[in-house]
Amino acid sequence: MKKKVLPLAIISLLFGSTSTILAQKVDQKSENAREDLRTAKTDLIKAKEDLKEAQIDSIMEYEKFKKESNDNIADHEKNMSDFNERIKKDKKINREKYEKRLADLKLKNSDLKKRLNDYKYDTQFQWSIFKIKFLHDMDTLGKQIKDLLNEK
Repeated sequence: MKKKVLPLAIISLLFGSTSTILAQKVDQKSENAREDLRTAKTDLIKAKEDLKEAQIDSIMEYEKFKKESNDNIADHEKNMSDFNERIKKDKKINREKYEKRLADLKLKNSDLKKRLNDYKYDTQFQWSIFKIKFLHDMDTLGKQIKDLLNEK
């Protein structure tokens, strides 16, 4: 009987120590997992705050851009109106030529105004594309108006 108890006691002792070591490893893994979860939650909160801040900045940038563009469009309208007053004194042939070009420029100016007012913010990438195209068209129109004013 003593022969059977001694190996059983040794096996029980080994099993007990092994299970204790494994339990400690499991506890360490779960603690690491909890720490990773806390870090992830903190990162998520920070990312949400950064996203809100970026959205606010983007909206403010759009509003600033819209105001500046509307000011430019108003300047174009004023310049074209002043030019229209100046050409009323010209000969009919010259006046018709200038009025036709002026009508084309007014149409382009109103198209820019409509595009700006109809634009709805979608993504930062789409906003960048819109802004680049719009600024290009605005600059082109400004040069055409300036050329027309200098021609007269």
